[in-house]
Formats: sequence, structure tokens, C-alpha cells
Amino acid sequence: MKGSTDLESRLPAAGAYGDRFASYFKLAKASIFKTGSLRTGEIAYTETSGYCHKPEPSVPVPPEDAFLVQTQLQDYPNHISWEDGRPGIVGTLRAGHTILRDLQRKPNAIIMGPHHTVHFYIPRATFNTVAEDLEARSISELAYVPAQPIDDDVIRGLIGTVRAAIKAPEETNRLFLDHLMMAAAVHLAQTYGGLKPRSLQHRGGLAPWQARLAIELLESDLTGQLPLKDVAAACKLSVSYFSKAFCKTTGLAPHQWLLYRRVERAKSAMINEKTTLAEVALSCGFSDQSHFTRVFVRLVGTSPATWRRARNL
Repeated sequence: MKGSTDLESRLPAAGAYGDRFASYFKLAKASIFKTGSLRTGEIAYTETSGYCHKPEPSVPVPPEDAFLVQTQLQDYPNHISWEDGRPGIVGTLRAGHTILRDLQRKPNAIIMGPHHTVHFYIPRATFNTVAEDLEARSISELAYVPAQPIDDDVIRGLIGTVRAAIKAPEETNRLFLDHLMMAAAVHLAQTYGGLKPRSLQHRGGLAPWQARLAIELLESDLTGQLPLKDVAAACKLSVSYFSKAFCKTTGLAPHQWLLYRRVERAKSAMINEKTTLAEVALSCGFSDQSHFTRVFVRLVGTSPATWRRARNL
């Protein structure tokens, strides 16, 4: 392909996500959410959309020890792609279909016409961390047929939730997004990597010092922007084990616990009638009064104003 050598030389050596991914496939700039939620490796979520006019093969993605999990958000007819120069299945990808790509196999494709896709970028090191946390054997590869569409309800649901969260970043805490990314990695490892975790029922919750430290750290930033990996690392645990132990100790996942704690902090703040609800919302980590009201109604069953009037009678 004319010009492909020059383009390939200008691209970074690794990390097929975000604008780098868009460059490989000649797409417009991409939106991205990236997380370091697992101890080793980094999971990234990329969304691309647009219209491609030239039916030319893309630059093969430079090999790296990672996988792409691609899900269509609209039908894409006549999908053509290659791995290691060998063509995969040619056909129509329907909205909701997922295909897997091993980046060690230098995938490329022809993208022509309108397209709208999302991708999880997951290094193999991340899957190895998941296996270690679950006391399972490391994953050597994901089982798939190149370019063959997969109808995976779990991935489709996770992507829908991630998209909704990213569209409202002011109302979404980082802990929740980290939790979703980790859930995607675990599902893929078990479903396509053959990961078989040992029973973890014998494990308990957090030690008292870990529980105290975790709560102190979470309460220090009620906005929820403190990465889950940082809290887990402070407790000297992996993220997946920390999340399970925290839930066993408190009865809630970290991001759920944080929402309840915000509401409890808001109740204390509302006792002072001189403090406006907007001020309460911002001081307790909510993006604005509207966000505060929606969460409060969902968890308490009544609006903040109604709760305050009844409390201060």
C-alpha cells in the first residue's frame, strides 16, 4: 500500500488504543478511557466512529503482547481483515457482535463506509494478574476464530455500562469504572482463556488494619477519583482480591460503599439549615445538586429537601 511504510514509521511502537489505534486504521480521533486498575498492565477502552472513503488495507498493528476486544455499535457489512497476512472470515458484523484480536498476530483490516465500534485493549500481563489473583494457571491465549463474530451478552452489557458512565464523567467515580474494567478482564479470561479459578470461599475479609486504611483512603476523596489500584496497593493486596475482601467486610463493593458514604456525609451536612443543598452536594463529592438528588432518592427513598424538612421538624 502506497505510503504505508512512512506512516508505520511515525506510529508509536506499542499500545493499540485511543488516537494511536485510530492512526493504525486511518480513523478519526478516538475517545478513550484508560485505567491501571489491575496490578500489572493497563486496560484501555476506546470508541471510534466516522466514515472511511478509501477501501485500502490499514497498517498492520505492530506486534505486542496484548488483545483487542472489539464490539460493533452499528452493522458493518463486508468486513475484511487479516492476521499475520492471512485473511479471516469475510462477512457482515451486526451491531452487538464482538470479535477478538491477538495483537501478536499483527491484525489489519479494510474499513470502508460508516463505522462505530468500541474496543477493550487488554495486555496479556493483565490476564496473568487475574489468573494469579484467582489462584489459576496463566493464560497463554484467547480461543477464537479470526474475524468470526461472537454474540457475548456479558461484554455487550459491560460496554453499555462503560459508555453510559463515560458520557457522564461528572457523575461517575473512578472506582466504578475500574470495577467494570476488571469485570471485563475476568469474564474474558474465564470464557475465552480457559481460566478456572480455585474456590476462594476459605478466604476472609480485610484485616482490621486494612479495613481502617481502606476506609480512610476512600473517605479522603469522596469524588471517587482515587484509583482502586492505589487503595488495594496500600492494603498490600491485588485489586481483585481487595474488592472481594472489601465486599465481604462491608457488604458492599468499594464504589457502592462510596455512594452510601457520600449520602451519610450529606445527611450530617443538611442538619445545618443555613447550608444550601447545592453546597451540600459539592462538599460531599457529587457533581451538582441534581446528581445529589438522584442518588439520594435512589438510596434513601425520598428527596434531600423532604428528608431535611422531616429531620428538622
